[in-house]
Amino acid sequence: IGPISQASARQRAGRAGRLRPGKCFCLYTEAYYRDKMTAQTAPEVLRTNQRRDKMTAQTAPEVLRTNLTSLVLMLKALGVDNPLAFDFMDVPSIDCLGHALETLYALGAMDGKTHLTNLGMDLATFPSTEPRISRMLLESIAQGCAWEALAVASALQVRDLLRRPPSSNSSSSVASHQKRIDYQESVGEFADPSGDHVTYANLLSEMEEGHWTAEECRERFVNYTALRRALEIRRQLAGFFRRQLAGFLKRFGPVQAMGITDGDGTLRSRAIRKCVTAGFFFNVAKLAHGGGYRTLRKDIP
Repeated sequence: IGPISQASARQRAGRAGRLRPGKCFCLYTEAYYRDKMTAQTAPEVLRTNQRRDKMTAQTAPEVLRTNLTSLVLMLKALGVDNPLAFDFMDVPSIDCLGHALETLYALGAMDGKTHLTNLGMDLATFPSTEPRISRMLLESIAQGCAWEALAVASALQVRDLLRRPPSSNSSSSVASHQKRIDYQESVGEFADPSGDHVTYANLLSEMEEGHWTAEECRERFVNYTALRRALEIRRQLAGFFRRQLAGFLKRFGPVQAMGITDGDGTLRSRAIRKCVTAGFFFNVAKLAHGGGYRTLRKDIP
């Protein structure tokens, strides 16, 4: 749950009575709606320190709210040499554009003179895929786990693959406690101790092998609609991947396998995590002496 603008709140309330009489239940008070507002929404890449109890009068344009890495990569691929001087309708901040250029350089998509590298051209060929995900998929060719990386990429495009039971405020709620136990047991059948990404790959594999129905997904605390959507996204990405594979092989070497398996899953898990790290190394954190985690890039808790 996060803050929305007044304009978005009015629009969503209007949808309640669009087809027939309806009611809209707001998760905030009228005083909150009226008094706690700021003039503008900060860009998403700068929103980490923004107070989450503030609403805005208007929603900022999309170009001011999203990560611009994909946009800058597309502009560079189209021959725009200096994205900072591009004539945007809504001009993003220099910080946002600078972050995008920094990310592309760190991914190896640009050289020191901000020219696209061969890797950058490969990343630009992916359809509607964020460059970090594209980099993960390209790394999966070398690691021999392209099928699993496609599963991770598709899972990252949807929300809430798992339906975690809500926590109960009552310690005596036996039914709620039992449901949480059932959830842990069910998810434990495909969960990987290394983290969510390998778990997502396991989940999609289990779904395909078992041909789960909507009722079976509900019993396993799996979001059937989101899972079907993830499988469809993977099918589309796999089709593109196979069409472009010949060109990718020239730079990344032969494919070891489109899906690797080993006895206890250790090699498979390590290969998937290497692919994820190749694209999302900005998110890598280390365990600090105090017990918390801090990012390697800027030492942020």
